[in-house]
Amino acid sequence: MLRTFLILVGVVCAAAGVLLIGGGYWPTGIALLAAGLVCTVSIVFEQHRYKPVVQDRPPPGWVDSGERVVDETIGETVAVYTNPRSGERMYVRVE
Repeated sequence: MLRTFLILVGVVCAAAGVLLIGGGYWPTGIALLAAGLVCTVSIVFEQHRYKPVVQDRPPPGWVDSGERVVDETIGETVAVYTNPRSGERMYVRVE
């Protein structure tokens, strides 16, 4: 719900910016257009940066960090594993 609202706010700001630019109010219009586009694009693509939860154990070399987190998208507890060499994190469903 909040995500949809923020996308709507971003689109409205971008549209208002375009209208202001068309009306000759360049500085305000460009600022509003940029803010609207940044808001919309960041909210739309923010879900792609989170790693999915995996069922399997991580490959050799990965270390259990001891962290346990409740993933709200699936409603289950997941264990956090890290790769000491790269710092990458992997989320594994706790059985």
